[in-house]
Amino acid sequence: MTRQILLAGLGYTTTRLAQRLDASGVAWRAHSASGRCGSMPLDLDGPCAGALAVEDHAIVYAIPPPPAGEYDERVARWLGLLEGRPERIVYLSTTAVYGDRPGERLDENAEIRPAQARARRRADAERRLGEWCAAREVPLLVLRLPAIYGPGRLPLERLRRGDPVLDPALSPPSYRVHVDDLVTAIERALDPESPGGTYLVRDDSRWSLGQWFLTVAELAGLPPPECVDLDSARRRLSPAMLGFMMETRELDDTRTRQVLGLTPRYANPVAGIRASLTDRAADSTQPQAERGG
Repeated sequence: MTRQILLAGLGYTTTRLAQRLDASGVAWRAHSASGRCGSMPLDLDGPCAGALAVEDHAIVYAIPPPPAGEYDERVARWLGLLEGRPERIVYLSTTAVYGDRPGERLDENAEIRPAQARARRRADAERRLGEWCAAREVPLLVLRLPAIYGPGRLPLERLRRGDPVLDPALSPPSYRVHVDDLVTAIERALDPESPGGTYLVRDDSRWSLGQWFLTVAELAGLPPPECVDLDSARRRLSPAMLGFMMETRELDDTRTRQVLGLTPRYANPVAGIRASLTDRAADSTQPQAERGG
């Protein structure tokens, strides 16, 4: 029997994954709110009709939670549509579920303490998926991710506008992941031999967000952003951006590297930024939905 891959949501990362699957000749199908690239339209914010046949499918769930609220009602509606027992589900979550944890080294077993509403919605999705999968003995693999970047996902417009950033000396270390390294992690998680559980996917940089913006500007040939102190940042940055810049987490991804065998190609973001600036053709390529049936 041919293995079936289902992409729940066809956004930036899963489109890149679909391109990789196309190149490998792996059959996949997708559903998304927009119905882009031939995917099956599925609006989880309105009345949903019909069931989704998922028997023996390996699923990547990448539908973002609603933009407001404390809970992810979209994943609840999606789970209610599933018919059959999937082979496994891979969920793309966020390291923001840990909250602001200065001085702590966090691995997959660390308690989550989501401080921001967007992180609480992700934690709710993890819980709902975990309960559903446990009741059906379906492996769930949760990939907790920092900021994702890659072709078309660099802050070039923000830099061109001249938006300020918090001085790197004042902002805490953070991580990010190049989309191609994330796609590799998803492929490893889809492997039937990979055990369920939570995995942290990150690069090796520990750069502050201020340093990230400065390096992107330098490599892109753009003027460096203005670096401001905390008082100025509070006045000039949105609360969401300031919160993103100020939260700190030290992430231990030992399990991901040992169990999934993942060594990031772009462990140093300088190489990842350069590749992202030159990879225009790959960024514009559209996947072939429904390839292979």
